[in-house]
Amino acid sequence: MSQARPIVNVLWTGGLDSSFRMVQLSRLDVRAQPYYVSDDRESEPFELNAIKRVTEDIKAHPGTIFELLPLIIVPRRQIKPDPEITEAYRRVCGRHPIGWQYEWLARLSKSVDGLEIGLERPGPTGASRCIANLGRTRVVSDGPVPYAVLDPESSDPDLFTVFGRFHFPLPLFEFRKLDELPKYREWGFGSTIDKTWFCHWPIEGRPCGYCKPCVSLIHEGLAFRFTRSGLRRYRLRAVYNLGRKIKAVIRQKLGTRTDGGARS
Repeated sequence: MSQARPIVNVLWTGGLDSSFRMVQLSRLDVRAQPYYVSDDRESEPFELNAIKRVTEDIKAHPGTIFELLPLIIVPRRQIKPDPEITEAYRRVCGRHPIGWQYEWLARLSKSVDGLEIGLERPGPTGASRCIANLGRTRVVSDGPVPYAVLDPESSDPDLFTVFGRFHFPLPLFEFRKLDELPKYREWGFGSTIDKTWFCHWPIEGRPCGYCKPCVSLIHEGLAFRFTRSGLRRYRLRAVYNLGRKIKAVIRQKLGTRTDGGARS
């Protein structure tokens, strides 16, 4: 009976890592419940389209045996506030800066039991490096899908407040992105790789080359995911990022003036 299958709650962004986990789960006798957090960011339509395309590949694959439950989209503004998590996040960032999304994802993890977050093997920066520096993990293997969790006894208390409820899927937590590609192909999902999405600021429907995810992907050896224009923007990323900052300041000032006029 399908109801006897264990449920695996997965944070799915449409990226290479979280899509890798969904492909892995598709080969197992489980029910997968994907979650997506909506924040009205520029990349959101591209991420949702990636999820749709990867879902189509998974459903069409003859080796798929899991039950894929409908995607749950959670508006970020509807995630309950939690001052304890927010303050712990700020203290963690004071020692090891991590993306602001981990604050509200941590708050989401309080309402989703065992929410999986697709972090890969630690690089020089990022959340995985923060966890490696401030905490210790242990493997839980008492079910069909082993995962790692933070050890509360040997991890920084603030780090545990932020990441302690997450499950870190294996082997993804021990992989780099280049390690994922052979597995995608081995499982018959080689063409799915190019359907994933990662860029924060797409330009004409293609990865920009200069946002943090783009730079990270290029540094990890996946430059083949970019057009020549994207790679050129990568080389000139300091200029492009400065341009975005200037535009953001101008928009903020114009918005402030508009709001002020409306209040008068």
